[in-house]
Amino acid sequence: MPSNTSKPLIPAEVLRKLRTDPLLDVDNTVITSAEWHAVRLALVANKPGDMSTETIVVLQGTSPFQTPFRAEDGKKWLHYAAERGDPCCALEFIHLGATIDAKDSRGYTPLRLGMNIMLAGSEVLEGRRCGVQWLAPTPDEDPRYAETMVHRVKWVCRLLIEQHADVNHTLASDTRSILDCACIARDWELIELLLRHGAEPWKQTADGRRIGRLGGKTLVECHAAGSKPYPPEYLCRCGTGKTYGKCCSKRGVVFDEYWDEKSQWIGGSETRKIFLHTDGSMDLDDIALLQENLRLISTRENSVDLGIVNAQDTRCVIRRYLEIMRKHLREIEAVVDPTFYYAMTNTDFIPIPQGRSASNTQQATEKAKDWNGLIDRYIELGTDPRPSLEIEQAAKINNYCGALHRKCEGVACGKLERRDLEKLNLCSKCKTAVYCGRECQASAWKRHKYACQAGASVQQMLASQVAVQKYMIPAMQQAAQEHVYGETTST
Repeated sequence: MPSNTSKPLIPAEVLRKLRTDPLLDVDNTVITSAEWHAVRLALVANKPGDMSTETIVVLQGTSPFQTPFRAEDGKKWLHYAAERGDPCCALEFIHLGATIDAKDSRGYTPLRLGMNIMLAGSEVLEGRRCGVQWLAPTPDEDPRYAETMVHRVKWVCRLLIEQHADVNHTLASDTRSILDCACIARDWELIELLLRHGAEPWKQTADGRRIGRLGGKTLVECHAAGSKPYPPEYLCRCGTGKTYGKCCSKRGVVFDEYWDEKSQWIGGSETRKIFLHTDGSMDLDDIALLQENLRLISTRENSVDLGIVNAQDTRCVIRRYLEIMRKHLREIEAVVDPTFYYAMTNTDFIPIPQGRSASNTQQATEKAKDWNGLIDRYIELGTDPRPSLEIEQAAKINNYCGALHRKCEGVACGKLERRDLEKLNLCSKCKTAVYCGRECQASAWKRHKYACQAGASVQQMLASQVAVQKYMIPAMQQAAQEHVYGETTST
């Protein structure tokens, strides 16, 4: 595969097996182009408004033998894979949950379209073998193009059949059935496969569906037997563009895949390992209480590992926390900067610093932009006598939800960015702690070493964020207690 793109979402052993068949020409695929990296990133991150598996394809034909894909045709990427005979494209989109029987504007499913293409190509090959002159290759056509195309399209059709595509799909405009196409082409392998998967007169059975990340195992042998770990070489779902093994996996975020009976496809789950680091200042009873709450939450959500909080459960607690926080806004107003309070009361987002790889996404950047836009709006009101820079230093955040204008973390230093110097230097290892020079970095190493080596460094916080956290602890305890025990306590 070319080196200027991310790896396909296809197991390496499957690719190796496909490459043993020269007619498949698996490296001749749209998903290894340099432009496809951005497409794959959008598909994996699955953000609203971005490209999805159901996006209509609009493409020009790359050769005289390929018809263009127009918006009015309504063809999806599985239609593209079936029509162009692109095994890798089909594998990746099926893995991402593309609708197997999606219909184009004429009512054709990918399988139906692919079988028609396969039949047309087979008839051309048969005509050439019989010496039909008008079917002979043109001077500018690769002599093996038709044979390769039929072989590739047939492979995609077999894949779709094994994914339980509707093998009895019919069209009023085309009286031939899918089974008819295989019979006319005299493709006994496809005929047998169609019959086994429900083409009349037999009925299809769910247990025979082949999933196994499309590696050949049946459903009952693979995802239906239990959840499977998300491959570390695949793009991380957080949207950073890194592979999962080099991104969220290192931060204790566990992605798994499981069989979702409702959607009849592979679903994804996300759990987070909570690492508790204490320097001895935290009371042992508080540690025990925190561990017990985590255990109760993980049990409630059927998480198998003690200390792993299901992401959906966490979101429920946070939503409840935000409701409680709104009740306490008047109390918070007395302890936070007025600029920070203004922004907090004009959005449902309360910035709390996250790890760099957790926040370096388009969504986090947009949130920081929106928050800082509120700060600018506050300055424009002209009600605060402080200089604009001082207001920004008190309330603006960076893309990781930490302070935008940071202080040197050297012992007894405290130099401030844009006031005492233009920019501080990052710790070369954690890329989080900041210093004005080597002397300050050396003075803080004893204190910073553990967090740096454990990957637990957090962004420098604003004074208002520290104040909000003091109110956040009891509010979160209340939200967690209500969610775990179903109890309501007074606020």
